[in-house]
Amino acid sequence: MARPAQLVTPEVVESAAAALAEVPQGKLAIQLRAISSCGQYPQQDVAAIVGVSRQTLWRWIRQFRAGGVATLRDQPKGHRPAKLSAGQLAHIATWLDTSQLPDGTPVHWTLERLQQAIATEFAVHITLMPLWRHVRQLGFRLKQPRPHHRKADPDQQERFKKNSAT
Repeated sequence: MARPAQLVTPEVVESAAAALAEVPQGKLAIQLRAISSCGQYPQQDVAAIVGVSRQTLWRWIRQFRAGGVATLRDQPKGHRPAKLSAGQLAHIATWLDTSQLPDGTPVHWTLERLQQAIATEFAVHITLMPLWRHVRQLGFRLKQPRPHHRKADPDQQERFKKNSAT
């Protein structure tokens, strides 16, 4: 299908120039400047100067004609919403702070135990990596045991501690 013969009309050029006066510098300003320049120069030259393909410039013009500046702005991409609400995270923070299960039983928390507690209490299945991120955002760190040498002898270490204490 052929493109319209007169894509860049004087009205489009004027409205792009008017919108350019209201927009601060940035990607949108470059797009509007390129659209308004198409009224004086060939699209191929404008595209080469701006550093985009001719098809991209044509798409910008088509979008601007369809809906003005709003259609040229980058739309929010969004993300997948969190599985845990702020209230649930507050409950989890109290569990971690008190080192207790929801029923009050003392526990040494691991990510797997926390994952199971969340599944039973809130009926939410969350994998370990997002759970770890939530724990870090709440300000908690995972406990790690002190390093032990693989050839260490616990009996010798105990004897050394007893001899050095006296």
